[in-house]
Amino acid sequence: MRVTDWEYGGMNDGYYDIACVCVENPLDAKCEETFLRAYCGGEPSDEARARVLINKFLVTSHWSTWSLVQICYGKDPDFYWEYGRTRAVQACSFLDDPNFARYLEIIGG
Repeated sequence: MRVTDWEYGGMNDGYYDIACVCVENPLDAKCEETFLRAYCGGEPSDEARARVLINKFLVTSHWSTWSLVQICYGKDPDFYWEYGRTRAVQACSFLDDPNFARYLEIIGG
Protein backbone atom coordinates (compact mmCIF):
# COMPACT_ATOMS: atom_id res chain seq x y z
CA MET A 1 0.00 0.00 0.00
CA ARG A 2 1.22 3.49 -0.78
CA VAL A 3 -0.44 6.70 0.33
CA THR A 4 -0.50 9.45 -2.27
CA ASP A 5 -1.63 12.94 -1.36
CA TRP A 6 -1.82 14.80 -4.66
CA GLU A 7 -2.58 18.13 -3.00
CA TYR A 8 1.08 18.52 -2.02
CA GLY A 9 2.48 15.85 -4.35
CA GLY A 10 6.21 16.24 -4.87
CA MET A 11 6.62 19.02 -2.34
CA ASN A 12 7.67 17.01 0.68
CA ASP A 13 9.09 13.76 1.98
CA GLY A 14 6.75 10.83 1.32
CA TYR A 15 6.95 9.97 4.99
CA TYR A 16 5.25 13.28 5.81
CA ASP A 17 1.97 11.66 4.76
CA ILE A 18 2.73 8.57 6.84
CA ALA A 19 3.41 10.85 9.81
CA CYS A 20 0.08 12.61 9.17
CA VAL A 21 -1.76 9.30 9.38
CA CYS A 22 -0.01 8.47 12.66
CA VAL A 23 -0.61 11.89 14.22
CA GLU A 24 -4.12 12.63 12.96
CA ASN A 25 -5.74 9.32 13.90
CA PRO A 26 -3.87 9.05 16.50
CA LEU A 27 -2.27 5.62 16.41
CA ASP A 28 -0.86 4.04 19.54
CA ALA A 29 2.63 2.55 19.35
CA LYS A 30 1.41 -0.93 18.39
CA CYS A 31 -0.90 0.31 15.61
CA GLU A 32 1.75 2.69 14.33
CA GLU A 33 4.25 -0.17 14.15
CA THR A 34 1.76 -2.34 12.26
CA PHE A 35 1.01 0.50 9.84
CA LEU A 36 4.69 1.26 9.25
CA ARG A 37 5.53 -2.43 8.69
CA ALA A 38 2.69 -2.70 6.18
CA TYR A 39 3.84 0.45 4.39
CA CYS A 40 7.47 -0.69 4.26
CA GLY A 41 6.62 -4.27 3.36
CA GLY A 42 8.38 -5.66 6.43
CA GLU A 43 10.79 -4.45 9.07
CA PRO A 44 11.23 -0.67 8.66
CA SER A 45 14.79 0.57 8.29
CA ASP A 46 16.26 3.06 10.75
CA GLU A 47 15.92 5.64 7.99
CA ALA A 48 12.19 4.92 7.63
CA ARG A 49 11.71 5.20 11.39
CA ALA A 50 13.74 8.41 11.38
CA ARG A 51 11.64 9.93 8.60
CA VAL A 52 8.41 9.10 10.43
CA LEU A 53 9.50 10.63 13.73
CA ILE A 54 11.01 13.79 12.22
CA ASN A 55 7.96 14.25 10.04
CA LYS A 56 5.63 13.79 13.03
CA PHE A 57 7.47 16.74 14.56
CA LEU A 58 7.09 18.72 11.32
CA VAL A 59 3.39 17.87 10.94
CA THR A 60 2.51 19.04 14.42
CA SER A 61 4.72 22.13 14.12
CA HIS A 62 3.00 22.99 10.85
CA TRP A 63 -0.50 22.81 12.34
CA SER A 64 0.58 24.77 15.39
CA THR A 65 1.86 27.58 13.18
CA TRP A 66 -1.21 27.32 10.92
CA SER A 67 -3.44 27.99 13.93
CA LEU A 68 -1.64 31.29 14.57
CA VAL A 69 -2.25 32.31 10.96
CA GLN A 70 -5.95 31.58 11.45
CA ILE A 71 -6.04 33.94 14.44
CA CYS A 72 -4.31 36.64 12.35
CA TYR A 73 -7.06 36.24 9.75
CA GLY A 74 -9.70 36.96 12.37
CA LYS A 75 -10.87 33.45 13.18
CA ASP A 76 -11.91 32.43 16.70
CA PRO A 77 -8.81 33.09 18.84
CA ASP A 78 -10.03 30.95 21.75
CA PHE A 79 -10.38 27.86 19.57
CA TYR A 80 -7.27 28.35 17.44
CA TRP A 81 -5.01 29.34 20.32
CA GLU A 82 -5.84 26.17 22.23
CA TYR A 83 -5.57 24.04 19.09
CA GLY A 84 -2.16 25.54 18.27
CA ARG A 85 -0.93 25.25 21.84
CA THR A 86 -1.91 21.58 21.96
CA ARG A 87 -0.10 20.93 18.69
CA ALA A 88 3.00 22.79 19.91
CA VAL A 89 3.11 20.64 23.04
CA GLN A 90 2.73 17.55 20.88
CA ALA A 91 5.57 18.72 18.61
CA CYS A 92 7.82 19.22 21.63
CA SER A 93 7.02 15.69 22.81
CA PHE A 94 8.64 14.34 19.65
CA LEU A 95 11.79 16.32 20.47
CA ASP A 96 11.93 14.38 23.74
CA ASP A 97 12.11 11.04 21.95
CA PRO A 98 15.51 9.52 22.82
CA ASN A 99 16.08 8.72 19.14
CA PHE A 100 15.37 12.23 17.81
CA ALA A 101 18.99 13.46 17.59
CA ARG A 102 20.22 10.17 16.12
CA TYR A 103 17.40 10.16 13.59
CA LEU A 104 18.30 13.69 12.53
CA GLU A 105 21.82 12.43 11.87
CA ILE A 106 20.48 9.53 9.81
CA ILE A 107 18.37 11.64 7.49
CA GLY A 108 20.47 14.78 7.60
CA GLY A 109 23.82 13.19 6.91
